[in-house]
Amino acid sequence: MSIGHNSRPNHIDVLPASVQDIADTLGLGVVMALVEHFPGQELNIPQKLTPGHKLYKLGAANAEALTAFCPQDKVLVPVTLDRGKRRRQMVALENAGLSRGEIASELGCSQRHVRRTLNGPHPPDPNQGDLFAGFDPD
Repeated sequence: MSIGHNSRPNHIDVLPASVQDIADTLGLGVVMALVEHFPGQELNIPQKLTPGHKLYKLGAANAEALTAFCPQDKVLVPVTLDRGKRRRQMVALENAGLSRGEIASELGCSQRHVRRTLNGPHPPDPNQGDLFAGFDPD
């Protein structure tokens, strides 16, 4: 067993796929800055930064590193890095007595999204067979 800089667990793989390479190459701080300043946006990374470009909100060093790493690329910035946060917010608002429509308005999402999130996954249909039952790839 070797102990060193690679002995820590890799938490980058729990990030949304759209920002994993950025976190791996430029660091989690750049991803956190993206989420803070551009949540839920699809960013077009320019070939070259111009003075006053909106990416400078990340700080000059981060903006320049991001542009050098993925010029002319699109980055889908997640709304949050805490995947369970929105569900916890919905549960808290529902427990406070808000309707699902009111929850949707409060959180800026659709009522359908609230319903699907709060209802959770549907159990499997007992009448539906398992397509791969008995299949052995070896």
